[in-house]
Amino acid sequence: MDTSDPKQSARGLLEEAHPALVGLSHWIHANPEIGYQEHLAAGWVTEWLETAGFEVERGVADLPTAVLGRFGPGPLHVAVCVEYDALPEVGHACGHNVIAATSVGAGLALASVADELGLRVSVIGTPAEETGGGKVRLVQAGLFDDVHAAVMAHPWPTDVATPDIIAVTQLEVTYHGQEAHAAGFPQRGRNAADALVIAQTAIGLLRQQLLATDRVHGIVTKGGDAPNIIPAHTSALFMVRAADSRRLAEVVGMVRRCFEAGALATGTEALIVEGTAYSEMIHDQELAALYRTNAEALGRVFDDSHGAPVSTDMGDVSQVVPSIHPMIGIDTNGAVNHQREFTDACATPSADQAILDGATALAWTVIDAAADAGIRGRLLGEGMLREAFVLVEQADELEAEAVILGEVAEELATIDQDVADELALAAATLDAEADELAQDADERIAEALALANAAILEATVSETDDASVGSAAGSDRHDASDRQDAWDAEFAALLAGMDLSVVATANDADTNDPTIDTAGEEPDTDEVGDPLAGVTDIELAAVVSGIPDATVDATLDGEVELVADDAVTAVDDQPADGEVVPEGDPADAQPTLDVTTADDADVPLTGIPEVVEGTVDDEVDGVAAAEGDAVAERDGVTDAEAGADPEAGADPEAGADPEVAATEEAAAAELDTAARVDAIADADAEVVAQTGTIADAEAITEVDPWADLPVEVDTVPTPPETTIGTPTLGADAPDAPDAPDAPDAPDAPDA
Repeated sequence: MDTSDPKQSARGLLEEAHPALVGLSHWIHANPEIGYQEHLAAGWVTEWLETAGFEVERGVADLPTAVLGRFGPGPLHVAVCVEYDALPEVGHACGHNVIAATSVGAGLALASVADELGLRVSVIGTPAEETGGGKVRLVQAGLFDDVHAAVMAHPWPTDVATPDIIAVTQLEVTYHGQEAHAAGFPQRGRNAADALVIAQTAIGLLRQQLLATDRVHGIVTKGGDAPNIIPAHTSALFMVRAADSRRLAEVVGMVRRCFEAGALATGTEALIVEGTAYSEMIHDQELAALYRTNAEALGRVFDDSHGAPVSTDMGDVSQVVPSIHPMIGIDTNGAVNHQREFTDACATPSADQAILDGATALAWTVIDAAADAGIRGRLLGEGMLREAFVLVEQADELEAEAVILGEVAEELATIDQDVADELALAAATLDAEADELAQDADERIAEALALANAAILEATVSETDDASVGSAAGSDRHDASDRQDAWDAEFAALLAGMDLSVVATANDADTNDPTIDTAGEEPDTDEVGDPLAGVTDIELAAVVSGIPDATVDATLDGEVELVADDAVTAVDDQPADGEVVPEGDPADAQPTLDVTTADDADVPLTGIPEVVEGTVDDEVDGVAAAEGDAVAERDGVTDAEAGADPEAGADPEAGADPEVAATEEAAAAELDTAARVDAIADADAEVVAQTGTIADAEAITEVDPWADLPVEVDTVPTPPETTIGTPTLGADAPDAPDAPDAPDAPDAPDA
């Protein structure tokens, strides 16, 4: 096994473990278990991880079939998600047995190189993806709070890098009427079955007003008890889907009215319970591009369409953590997911090969991301920003409590001064705690900005070095200005969603309140308050940009342009299309990467509220100061480059002028700055979406009818009370998979 290259090392381990991984897949396939009942599958996954040296915990987040395996020192924390629940009646018709083996394999491969790449690997067994929203509960329990990236791959008829994953929720409706003899006394009854018929008819007519991306579908779970009894109790379970959570809420309202119409027309009563909602998927474009490149290197051919719309609770993970959920193709002979024929296809040689290819592509994607300074810095920085966001929210809550206590203390002052004093002291204590949290948040933001600038600078130097020796960095690789653009947009989006009134300010500063801004327009006002009150678009853009010695121009239409002093025209040093970096140790050469972000577009900083020019708040000053430190460090490198001996490397026979050489070298040092200036107005749509939705992560519907309404499936076998490894489906069942002997398995981490 080649241990000099982490990607080849991971590949070698997976090739040795592949037969055992296939056994794991086939055994889960032969023993289908529906959501929250995956006891056998969870047990086998646990045994594999423990044998490989992971620290494993069962029953995390109070979910008996959830599994968490940890390995590695970090600091970059990557989660590999495992699924293993089956569907009622049709078994593993969505290929979760393949997902389980693929993700376990990827986790083991990454653990084998964790020390070398500074990785912390979590393999998370996530139950009940099909109906119960296991990942939603794990997100709510905080299992992904410190994760920097999450990955998995799903079987599908074709390979798709960024499938169309939309939002979904479930509605269970129950009608209550009155029984009566259907022939003798029908007038005495109130027909609950008719209520369902009317509701379904209304939904059918509603489709004329639905968008092409909306979906409404369901089943009747109870239609009555006997044909000669007017049905008094009926029920149905429907799913509603839409492109995103906002549109989903609109369609749910329409469908609810259809259910209510059935009750109104028949004189029955309707009880509507909404289940666990799944959010739409936000694909991390850089990680998705890396996955596609690595899968294509293994011989995979991709479908450039996004495929048919589907839903998964991985969408909720992607709302809080940069994530990918590619589809990996298997031969299905025309069958599609959730058909019995697809179940059969998930235990064939094609599916077995998908396990090896999927595990390898996922592991290589994480390895590439960990070795790339720009991507690694972005992932770590986003994690710090999320931590800061949580701290700001906590500070807001404490501050609000302090205000309430202060108001009560003032009212009690004339009645009981002692009690009032105690309340005032408690309010002051809460204020102090809020200030500490705000200061911690400010430190996280400063660290994130410094990390981003350091990563961008390192990537720029590396790309320049690569170009100087004639090596390629990948045909689709974006340069440092693109990464800076992504950070600018992401940071602006995060700040726009924060209440910065508590960030990094122990002493409230007076804020100027002029009536006209620098563009001569009336300031924006917001009934709920402006989180950036007193901070102009121009000042905030200057803070976010991190451009040294920049001057600011504001146009009358509110767009902001930052122009660096003495900036020169940027020269694109990217390698030509088709160039490939030879494989080798990343310590000796920059890794080959396919870094692709969302389509760039020149747009103004519309995500930042337009307000009047005034004194910058202390909290933004704190961010600017931290940014200044990072800029100063970067400028030190630039100054050192500009101050290099102008005659060094010059050809004396060429008659080069030392002053001209010095000027050219100084100009070259400005290339990164100029590129960042030119790109400051561009917004990376994917990154903005990633961070801009952090504030919405807690909007997940918490009502889960599946907790109280278990699915009754007679045909799905109950998990047998046998030890792992004992066949339960007869002589034709595959041999139980042994946990791997861990070929070149990683050692367990030190306590």
